[in-house]
Amino acid sequence: MPDEEQVREVMQRLATAAFFYYPEIHADDAEYSLSRDLDWIFGDDFDVPEDIRAALRDLASRTIIDPSQYRREMFDGLMQLLPDES
Repeated sequence: MPDEEQVREVMQRLATAAFFYYPEIHADDAEYSLSRDLDWIFGDDFDVPEDIRAALRDLASRTIIDPSQYRREMFDGLMQLLPDES
């Protein structure tokens, strides 16, 4: 499972991708790829089971496109990956 630093990195990258996304980006940049952004956000060393990774990528894509609607759910999903500090 990812450590706190990795989760924070994902959050920062996701925020950056959401900040720069706009609906017309595909018209302005024919090479833009949401999938490529998601690959960058999670990187190769974000160690979670494949089903969790797929669910997080789906939620991250929704968060990039509509941060106001999905950011809380994304935050909660990432926080659940961290061990409890009891």
